[in-house]
Amino acid sequence: MRRRSALLLLLAMTLPGCGTLTGLPPLAPGSDTTAPTVTATVPDRDGTVPADAHISITFSKAMNARTVTVTSDPAVTFTSPQWSADGRTVTVRPQDPFNPGTKYTITVTGRDQAGNSLTPFTWSFTAGPPAARAGTGQARLRDRVEVRSDERLFTLFAALNAAGYDEGLKESGPVRQAVREKLGDLALKVLEPARRYRDEHPQPLEAYVRYVLTLGPPPGFAEQRAPEGLDGFGRVLADFYRAAGIADLWKAQAEAHAQAVAALAAEGVALMGRTLDYLRAGDVPRERIVLVPNLLDAPGREYLVRLDGTVFFVLGATGKADPVPLAALTVRLVLGPPRPEADAEVQRTGVLYDLVREPAQRNGYRDWPTVIRESLIAAVTARLAVPADRRSTFLRGHYDRGLILVDHFAEELARYERDSLPLVDFLPQMLRTVNLDDQRRLFAERRR
Repeated sequence: MRRRSALLLLLAMTLPGCGTLTGLPPLAPGSDTTAPTVTATVPDRDGTVPADAHISITFSKAMNARTVTVTSDPAVTFTSPQWSADGRTVTVRPQDPFNPGTKYTITVTGRDQAGNSLTPFTWSFTAGPPAARAGTGQARLRDRVEVRSDERLFTLFAALNAAGYDEGLKESGPVRQAVREKLGDLALKVLEPARRYRDEHPQPLEAYVRYVLTLGPPPGFAEQRAPEGLDGFGRVLADFYRAAGIADLWKAQAEAHAQAVAALAAEGVALMGRTLDYLRAGDVPRERIVLVPNLLDAPGREYLVRLDGTVFFVLGATGKADPVPLAALTVRLVLGPPRPEADAEVQRTGVLYDLVREPAQRNGYRDWPTVIRESLIAAVTARLAVPADRRSTFLRGHYDRGLILVDHFAEELARYERDSLPLVDFLPQMLRTVNLDDQRRLFAERRR
């Protein structure tokens, strides 16, 4: 028989009518005879928790703390219990960390303040690695992050903007405006090759950004790897670079780029570090990261490109390290698709995709797991980087793009912050609380 250890949770709670600390008062006629129950546990049943996580049990009624026991199998020694003011929730921590990979079964017994017995309650969880310590994110990034401007991207966006790509953008930064004016008088024959190529190769702009980052430096823009469907575009850029005098425009904006690089270097790494701490991301990321300010794009627009062990964060024009795209890109770097342990909840909630299929696919969210991931990214970004007075507008904008769970996840983050799991491990718990009827009702209300 395996050893079991029981922790008797002793906390002197004065009971009305109790003359001693060793006995319970007799029940008076008409007294409460309803047995207490366990209404919530942290961690959830069958969850995965950091090795140094706490255990929290919430009861339906105030308990007699002298009678409550928590039994762990295999054996665990816990710290002194902490009770909530209303006597309904008790919290303990392992004196030594749980063993990673070990399944623990917890049994709770006890009586409420009227003497009614709790039916023994049992649940299990599995220990994982310890959670990341607050303040470690920036330290882990310090030797992995480089900040630099990129003349290849400058040329790409100069060509696309001059050909009309940015006409629908409401905001125009000073560098983009200056370059647009300089290129405004170019002959049509200079602009036409880039415009025609874009029309003939209507790939997402992210594909062009990724492709250009694989090219050699100007003025040659030599293709150094498979072009991924954009073959020949390097030659188009090289011709545009020479005909439009991009080298001179690049030099003219050197100071603006230097200021943007300095702002990202001073503030960007700290912002990313705080985001990693919030996510409790452990050793992620392992790749080298390059932050690239893109002063010819709109503020707030961002691209994440992975190439040969390097992650490029390409960030739209801003006079400072904009926390919104930095937070979004950092969360996207950490959060992959839902893990296998969430499969049952992914399948259960998947019926909601039929409601938002059209806007979701229009915005590139091709399937339900992608909607889940992007909804969570948007919710965390709003929590960390969007001012409180703009948060509801930010969330509503993402909801309208097909991210139907963004509001639910935004509410669930309060529960996540009280826990100690990494966000990637807490996601199954967030999905379990999705009420399908509530989500359908909210969707119908917002369509009116």
